[in-house]
Amino acid sequence: MGSDILLLVSDCDEDAVALQAAAEDTCNLLVAANAAQCLQLISQSPQMILVSDRVSDSPGGVAAVCAEIRKDHVGACTPLIILADQDVSPDATDTDGVIRRPIDPAVLSAWLQATQRLAQLRRNLATDTEKQDLQQLLQSFARLSHAVNNPLQALYATVDMLLLNHGLSQEAAALASEIITHAGRVAKLVAEASGKAKLALQSLATERPTQVS
Repeated sequence: MGSDILLLVSDCDEDAVALQAAAEDTCNLLVAANAAQCLQLISQSPQMILVSDRVSDSPGGVAAVCAEIRKDHVGACTPLIILADQDVSPDATDTDGVIRRPIDPAVLSAWLQATQRLAQLRRNLATDTEKQDLQQLLQSFARLSHAVNNPLQALYATVDMLLLNHGLSQEAAALASEIITHAGRVAKLVAEASGKAKLALQSLATERPTQVS
């Protein structure tokens, strides 16, 4: 059994059985029947949270469950994935993606590998930020936001070239289009965060005028 933790929010036993089978003992599975139980288990720092579209006890459905999870400081920065029978817009539920039933072990593995990379980046960033004051941190973030645009542009160009390849299967073309959609979300978030960092730096510069020796 792996050391990574998957947290499933579902009151459907079939979801838990299917997810455990797809995980193939590579991680520990915790199951919460609703948002309240999820918030109790989230303190164990799961690598990924999956919310089933079959959650039945929430008046607002899966979107309401996801909103409650995002209010938690751990849930706000944990990859949140919808488990559904069909595609669901991540923007409508404030989630990071969708895993469709029946659960493909390869798809689950890909998501786990992606979240492992993000978790390592977060740990590295946390270590770096401990050594910086607020101004250094904002400057670093502004540079990071600018640097992210370069690989994003390369990603757009690469996927556009794939889409121009008329030999792509319908499934491959759909995956390429999904990449473009997620890249667009990243670009929007980076632009918004970069703007806020620049405004904060300007405000900080006003509060801390340069001293002339």
